[in-house]
Amino acid sequence: MAITVTESWSNNRAEADSGGRKAWRTFQVTGTADPFMALEHADIPALNSAHPTKANLYVFRRGTPQREGPQFFTIEVEYRTGTQVGIGNDDDPINQAPTYTWNVALASEPVEQDIDGNPIVNSAGDSFAQTLSVTTHSITLDVERNEASFDPVFALDYVNKVNLGAWTIAGKTVGEGQAKCMGIAPTSGYTLQDSYVRVRYSFEFRREGFKVRVLDQGRRAVCTPIANTSGDAIEVKDIKVGNEAPEESVSTECLLDGVGTPTTPGVIPPSGFAFYPFGGSPAGAELQTNDHATYLIYKVYEAVDFSGMQLS
Repeated sequence: MAITVTESWSNNRAEADSGGRKAWRTFQVTGTADPFMALEHADIPALNSAHPTKANLYVFRRGTPQREGPQFFTIEVEYRTGTQVGIGNDDDPINQAPTYTWNVALASEPVEQDIDGNPIVNSAGDSFAQTLSVTTHSITLDVERNEASFDPVFALDYVNKVNLGAWTIAGKTVGEGQAKCMGIAPTSGYTLQDSYVRVRYSFEFRREGFKVRVLDQGRRAVCTPIANTSGDAIEVKDIKVGNEAPEESVSTECLLDGVGTPTTPGVIPPSGFAFYPFGGSPAGAELQTNDHATYLIYKVYEAVDFSGMQLS
C-alpha cells in the first residue's frame, strides 16, 4: 500500500504572543505502520523549512506521530518566528526536545499550629480530639520525551523519592528535598515493534519539602528516680497532675520539649521521680522549636540524585 499524506486544514491554527508568531499544520498519514516512515515522508515539512503562506515562519518541531489506527498517523508540525529556529536537521524523534507542563495541585493536610507558630488548642490549652485540616497547594510538572524503550527498573530508582542536593529542571533550580518524583511511565500503550516510546516524568514541588512534621506531645515523660545519684537510671513514666495523693495521670496529651520533658504548666512527675531534662531527641528527628511548642521533623522519603534521569 502506498503511503498517502493529507493535510488536515480544519486543524491548522496560528497565534501570536510576546515571543513572536507561531503556527501549526496537521497532517494525516496512511499506508504505513512505522511512525518513522510517517514522520520522514517527503510530504511532511522538514525541520527549518519555511511556511508555505506565512512569511518568516520556519518549522521548529515535527510532533510525535499519534497513532490513530494500524496504518494511520496524525502528525502536527509547529512553525515559529525567526531565521530557521528549528532544532537542526536531526529528524530522529528521540532527539526532539522534551515538553514541560506546569500545574497546581491541591491537597488536604493536618495542621497543628497557626501561621505564627502557635499550637492550635482549645481555651483550656488542650489539643482537639480531632486534628484539623487545611487546603494546601503545591506545584506539579510533567516532562514528556521520546525514549528508545521504557525501563521499569530505572523508573523504580526514582519514583516516590526526593531530590538529593539542588536540582535544576526546565531552567528552574529547587533546593534539596523540595522535589518528589511522582511517577515515570509511558504516556500510552505501545508495541515492542515501535521505534520509540513517549515517556512522562511527573514531579511535585513543595517549598517546605516532603518531611513529616508532628507536634511533640504525649502523656508520658522521661524521668529519673530522685534517689538516683549516678544519673544513668532513666525511665519513661506517666505524667501526673495535682500535688496531693492519690496522684492522677493526665487525661490529655502534654506538650514536650523535644527530649521528653513536659512544658505544659501544672504537671508533675510521679512520686519518687523527677523529670529528666537531659535526654536526647528521638532517633532521626530534627527539632523545630518556637515560643509555644516543639515539633519533630522526620525524613520519610529516600533522597537520590535526580541528575541520573538526564532531564534538563
